[in-house]
Amino acid sequence: MTRVLRLMAPLAVLGLLFAGVARDAQASLLNDSVTCGGGDFDCTPSSAVVGAGIEFSPIKRGPFFELFSGDVGATDITLTALMNSTIVDPLVLTFGSLDDSSGGVITGVSLVTNVGNLTLSDITHTDHSVSIVVGGTEWHGPESSLDLSEAVIGLTFTAITPEPATLALLASAVGAVAVTRFWRRR
Repeated sequence: MTRVLRLMAPLAVLGLLFAGVARDAQASLLNDSVTCGGGDFDCTPSSAVVGAGIEFSPIKRGPFFELFSGDVGATDITLTALMNSTIVDPLVLTFGSLDDSSGGVITGVSLVTNVGNLTLSDITHTDHSVSIVVGGTEWHGPESSLDLSEAVIGLTFTAITPEPATLALLASAVGAVAVTRFWRRR
């Protein structure tokens, strides 16, 4: 019996150590409260909880120009044109408080779009916000004979701390090593 315990204890410790390896959690903005706007744009509402459907509509420039709607998804932001417009001024639209549920930060963005002159270099990010420079872009709204303009900005999140479960598993593995050493000394 003692021999079996001596063989099983190191195997149990190895199992606990491998179970404690940190893994990327699935990033998601769902149920997160996010903000929209900045100095150049007014969003209705100015903050919203991410769920199904469009969170921000309209996104306006001044009192008369309802330019976009904004839909924040689990890992992306979609801007859709509400009217035909060519934006000349270097205006910036910012989405903030983008706090992913796994505690991660934004480490990258991607862009899929049919908006004229909008490129990935027009998008910047911090750990918890994304800013889009829409100056020099051409948008086609529903009244256009061309395809409706849309920009989908993908967000890449990276965890900055291990999950609590990982720390608990690591602690149990260290405890198992201590118990094994105690048994060997007896």
